Amino acid sequence: MDQIGPPTWKVARVELIPIRKPDIDSRIEAGLFLIGKASKEDWHTCLPRLHHSFTQEQQELNTFYNKLLDGVSGIAPIDRFDASEFPKALDDANLGKQVLDTLDKTKIGVLVGSGMGGISVFSNGVEALVQKGYKKITPFFIPYSITNMGSALLAIDTGLMGPNYSISTACATANYCFYAAANHIRRGDAEIMVAGGTEGAIIPTGVGGFIACRALSQRNEDPQKASRPWDKNRDGFVMGEGAGVLVMESLDHAMKRGANIIAEYLGGAITCDAHHMTDPRSDGLGVSSCIIKSLEDAGVSPEEVNYVNAHATSTLAGDLAEVNAIKKVFKDTSEIKMNGTKDLEPDVTIDTVPNVKKQHQVNVAISNSFGFGGHNSVVVFAPFKP
Repeated sequence: MDQIGPPTWKVARVELIPIRKPDIDSRIEAGLFLIGKASKEDWHTCLPRLHHSFTQEQQELNTFYNKLLDGVSGIAPIDRFDASEFPKALDDANLGKQVLDTLDKTKIGVLVGSGMGGISVFSNGVEALVQKGYKKITPFFIPYSITNMGSALLAIDTGLMGPNYSISTACATANYCFYAAANHIRRGDAEIMVAGGTEGAIIPTGVGGFIACRALSQRNEDPQKASRPWDKNRDGFVMGEGAGVLVMESLDHAMKRGANIIAEYLGGAITCDAHHMTDPRSDGLGVSSCIIKSLEDAGVSPEEVNYVNAHATSTLAGDLAEVNAIKKVFKDTSEIKMNGTKDLEPDVTIDTVPNVKKQHQVNVAISNSFGFGGHNSVVVFAPFKP
């Protein structure tokens, strides 16, 4: 866990084009979406067109990653990619079918959550009902709409019979899943947990809903600068979709089978702001208490933490509330690195490594995730030292 290496996914780009109301059906079929505010009369203007082709540069992973390190924005003509050739978590953990068949599958669970579930299937089902009647609703409408089906389908596909369910806490979902999965292993409910989150809400209904609650950036004319955490001119986040999964395993079990251990989970915590549906507490109390509890669970002191993977949504209230909470817990932030970009608010005195690349030896790292409803989650990781 020194400087993180190139990610293992292909990256695409976004191209802005005008789309008018008569194109609704084709837009839905093509999976089109918009990234900011549009007029009431024609809110879907500036929808990105999603392409499936890749240029040689986009396929060159190291080139892309080096550009990220150099501060070059990844926002450009395409933003959809083919996941069929991605490395899969089970294979990376040496848990392919042949290996799984030798293990006790009743001790291997799945906990994959989703903030909004199968919203695309739900939206299509409602459209079919309104336009054509209930007989035209797909029989998969209910099964593919409910959030637990991701975990269920993965278990069906692999035969994993341990703890299996989903968690839905908006943008904090995956962290909640990591925390709960680790506790299943600690209690002895499972030896291995496949845990993470998945989201695919970039459809007119999903994006339109976030626009309605004024959460998205309105910087359609300059998309490369739309997502700008802690920037004085930030105005909201830019939606994305995808999935991420970790294979979490008890140390003894992992060592005995010679697993590829990439990091150690030390602990975590979850709390609630109990304040507002979408706005965080301005004093950051819910977040600071969550960080403190996570460090207590991990058995580490604030002084040992030198990297923060911040939630940093680029919203006006959220960014400062998170920074206030971090500064409340970590009295001396001189050795801490925290993800962030662009010109900072004066109150942000933590090194966010803006527009430069730095080599950083991570000792202990925390990852923050917060969701609508005041859901706070913090998980603590460290390099694995045999």
